[in-house]
Amino acid sequence: MALPTDRKEHMNLCICVIFLIAWNVEGQTTNSPSISCSKSQLLCGGNLCYDPATQYCSSLGTVIQCIAACGNQCYNPATQQCFNGTLCSVGLQLCNVQYDATYGAPYPSSYLLCYDPKTQSCINNFLCSSTQVCNGRCILSRQVCVDNTTVCNVTNSYIAYQPNQTKLCNDVCYDSAIQQCKNNIVSCLNTCAGVCFNSSKQQCFNGTLCSIGLQLCNVQYDATYGAPYPSSYLLCYDPKTQSCINNFLCSSTQVCNGRCILSRQVCVDNTTVCNVTNSYIAYQPNQTKLCNGVCYDSMIQKCVGGYVVNCILDPSTQQCINQSTTNTTTTTAPSSTTTSSNSSGSCPITDCTTDADCCVSGKEYQCFKHNNEVSGYCLNPTGQLISTQGCPTQGSCTNDTDCCKCKCGTVTKTSGNVVTTKRQCASP
Repeated sequence: MALPTDRKEHMNLCICVIFLIAWNVEGQTTNSPSISCSKSQLLCGGNLCYDPATQYCSSLGTVIQCIAACGNQCYNPATQQCFNGTLCSVGLQLCNVQYDATYGAPYPSSYLLCYDPKTQSCINNFLCSSTQVCNGRCILSRQVCVDNTTVCNVTNSYIAYQPNQTKLCNDVCYDSAIQQCKNNIVSCLNTCAGVCFNSSKQQCFNGTLCSIGLQLCNVQYDATYGAPYPSSYLLCYDPKTQSCINNFLCSSTQVCNGRCILSRQVCVDNTTVCNVTNSYIAYQPNQTKLCNGVCYDSMIQKCVGGYVVNCILDPSTQQCINQSTTNTTTTTAPSSTTTSSNSSGSCPITDCTTDADCCVSGKEYQCFKHNNEVSGYCLNPTGQLISTQGCPTQGSCTNDTDCCKCKCGTVTKTSGNVVTTKRQCASP
């Protein structure tokens, strides 16, 4: 049966409207951005994120609401509680803290803090441990509670006192370890310069207290470099590990022949203090030795004939080369281990073969050879090395006395057409 014309037009219009709505919705879905929520959040509707721990999403997915509100914060009453706009975990309380519970000083400004009433107490704007409450008040670091009623001020931190050590004598607090109460009067068990002390734990040295087993040292000098302090001071020390000698306080391992040795000193044969270049910890045991009373470093120096100290690798210089390093690395011998030289300050002669090689003007010296070596070292009777200003060097001279056993002769040299004549020392 054919539909009336007006009804047919109405149906066609409805179909067009439905198509347009569907097309519009599809376009919106395609063009709307995707929503990404964090791991702890869920998606509410198509474009809202919420935290299910403290919020919930309406059934239509259009509204997010707090499970419970505290000020401008959402919270879950199962895990938190609200105190005048401040959240604390369930079981905790809120304290308005205004004072330091250690020394009692006021803070610049108060602050709110959640606390556990099982272990802490909030009293008069103090937050303290429940064990530090005495007769309804928080006691400070240097206070103790006597008979659970009286707060006593003490000298040290409360942890230094045994239970019931602090007592009352006619309502006056006293330390029973160093004081006594007789006839309602507090007095010292022992005194040291007016200070009460326990003789079983301390001893008195001219007005200064030290623990039992310790001694007192009047320290005037720095034990590292030996410099004097601006003023001396008294210090208790353990004689088992330290020594007080001549107003030095040093480790007992740093004592040599009755004196404290400094950072750059070592002890040789338990009798001689030797100055060294580096800190003593850089030296091996027995590395520093003595040569005719002179200290030397056996790593870079040697003692010749029991008289003279010379460098091992280069005896003609005092810039001794360490055998364990490259040839370009040198070490200057310390002042206490340097080799002696004559008054001219010149370098010593080495590698002599005969006594004639060891001379200065008009004097004879001995060429000492150690263990029948081919070459030796020039020594005078006191063991002092001799200057190079003599034979066999080709030095100028006036007469034979300038050349010791050598002769002062005339030497003529010709270089091309030039003839040069001069007098110099020459071997006989």
